[in-house]
Amino acid sequence: MKTLLFCPTYRLAPETVESIMRQTHTDQLDIFFSRWNPEMEDLREIHCWQFERARQLIIDGEYDALFLVESDMVIPPHALQALEACSSPCASGLYVFRENGYPYSARAFRNNMTKPGKPINHFKPELGEAWGRPIRVSGLGFGCCLLRGEALRVPMRVDGKGYSDWPFAVDLLNLGIEMVCHTGVVCGHKQPDGTILWPTMSGQCLEERGTKENWDLRNVIHAPDRFRVNA
Repeated sequence: MKTLLFCPTYRLAPETVESIMRQTHTDQLDIFFSRWNPEMEDLREIHCWQFERARQLIIDGEYDALFLVESDMVIPPHALQALEACSSPCASGLYVFRENGYPYSARAFRNNMTKPGKPINHFKPELGEAWGRPIRVSGLGFGCCLLRGEALRVPMRVDGKGYSDWPFAVDLLNLGIEMVCHTGVVCGHKQPDGTILWPTMSGQCLEERGTKENWDLRNVIHAPDRFRVNA
């Protein structure tokens, strides 16, 4: 399978680059770090624009799949391999959102849903039983997400409720396109202060002290020598 890994950058965590380069994927994998952020005031619009651009790159480049990895994620080495093994056209890893209460990125699924449900860590017994395997969900985040097949034909958009992953999940639900989260693909989510948030089987959030270093790619002269980008 021919896959494009797309990582849009505003700031970039060195842990993200390291985890991307450690992927154990054996098929063709092209890695694309995008530094082209449009002049928009709304970060949600920038977020949506970047991922829609990635979707168009997939179509134009005749790729089979789009692997989205956000620039503050720490993904396990088997992430892409495990998500590919899922049969769903939309499969994601599991991580913690940087919001009050630390909700998990995956939303619980029930039949006949038309919008995403509650985060799966609201259902701790079910989470414990499902831990380590793929489960069907009603919503997910784009931090570590593999799209292919019919999911790639759904355009990105924003509405008044948040970033583009929410309306994307709404569209997939209403089109009957399955989404899964592989709870064995446990990802870290780095905060600006260097703390890395990790989901756990208990539904709690584990905080790990990481490096505070982030590469601010709005001005490339601040990038460390080992990741120098020509202007």
